Amino acid sequence: MAGMLAGLLLFFSPSAFLLLSAAAVALVILARMDIPLKEKQFVTYLFLAVLFIRMFLSASVYSFMLTKGGEGSVFDDDVGWPRLGWALYGTVTGEVDYTKLKNCEMLSVNEQRLKEGYLILIASAYGVIRSYSPLSAKYINVFLGALSVVFLYGLARRMLGERTAKYTAVCAAFFPSMTFWSIVSLKDTSCIFAIVLLFWCVDRYAREKVWKAFFIAPLPLIFLFTIRKQLMYLVLFSVLTSCFVNLRMRYKVAWLIAGLVAAVLFLPAPVKAKAWGFIEGQISPRACWVAQKGFVDSGGNTYRIFPDKYYEFLYPGPIETLETAKALFKGLWYFLLAPFPWAVCNKSQLAIMPQMMLWYLMLPLALKGIIFVMRTRFKRSVIVISFVGAMTLFLAMREGNIGTLVRHRDQMTPYIIMFAAAGFIKLGTRSGDEL
Repeated sequence: MAGMLAGLLLFFSPSAFLLLSAAAVALVILARMDIPLKEKQFVTYLFLAVLFIRMFLSASVYSFMLTKGGEGSVFDDDVGWPRLGWALYGTVTGEVDYTKLKNCEMLSVNEQRLKEGYLILIASAYGVIRSYSPLSAKYINVFLGALSVVFLYGLARRMLGERTAKYTAVCAAFFPSMTFWSIVSLKDTSCIFAIVLLFWCVDRYAREKVWKAFFIAPLPLIFLFTIRKQLMYLVLFSVLTSCFVNLRMRYKVAWLIAGLVAAVLFLPAPVKAKAWGFIEGQISPRACWVAQKGFVDSGGNTYRIFPDKYYEFLYPGPIETLETAKALFKGLWYFLLAPFPWAVCNKSQLAIMPQMMLWYLMLPLALKGIIFVMRTRFKRSVIVISFVGAMTLFLAMREGNIGTLVRHRDQMTPYIIMFAAAGFIKLGTRSGDEL
């Protein structure tokens, strides 16, 4: 029964028509790209393979869950986001009163949340097919996941060469957790796509002065701002770091002096106080403790990085520098290595263990690749290196739930794969700067 339903959904549903139409447009754009024929064929075949495999998986999981009752969701958020997208569609068209939708309260529905970029995508899909379809939300992620592989190939190709790009694209295409996020209704895949699209646009404009890339680049930043502001700040930091590093020395000095003078002499005191308060509210030890405690208090498989005494109060006193350093080390340990094989406590963690074995192999290779890239092509790849470094440090001090950690870590997994591919290739070469 579930198999027959999956077949119908895969080929004859409005959601499938929407996905295949978007894929056709993407193929036309790929066909017009000015790249060698063999590379174009590789990218096209990989895009189609990823698209149809994930489409099949998404339809199969959805159909199987439908036979279990409900709306074909794997977990609460998997049904929550399609409902919120329908709420936004109804709010715009006046056809639905979102306040009366059941199960929406679990995501704290309010008018502000209905402005998130991911929900706009879902609502737009509903506007095309003119009906409520949870599968459409999943197929949006399927399409964005497949497209992410294409742009990741392009980014890796420009930074590290064709061989590294192919290894990166194939591994990212079939990386288990990234595949899973793209067949359910979560916003992580859209975040991955927005980041890789932005990095590709920045590199394309910086190297070739392609104005289309310049005008497209703000769109993923705006998208990230609507759904995960902190992630947008990390990405923007990486872009600004890349711009600064690639400036000529005399311009760097001029910008530094101009920035200091402007900050000291021209910025009003309230603006300075607000800016400093914002920075302190994001990266201070106390801010990190607040975020980490929020995850700990949420329940599930959680962990603590600060001493237990800080979790006994609603607002603790000042956190000592030494304890902050210890918390950072412990946070890095969890962020880079959890879930641990010796601490499996549920079926989800057991299922991800094969991937973790691959992850443990990738990390030293990625470190080798980063060292090589910093030595040979630092300016060109600094945007990715700074993003990986900033995100690792930032989330290491704030995460506290294993499941959420894996999802958020996967937003930088494509670049770990890219550097691991470079490190793997360098294992087979004795010297030289080529990949």
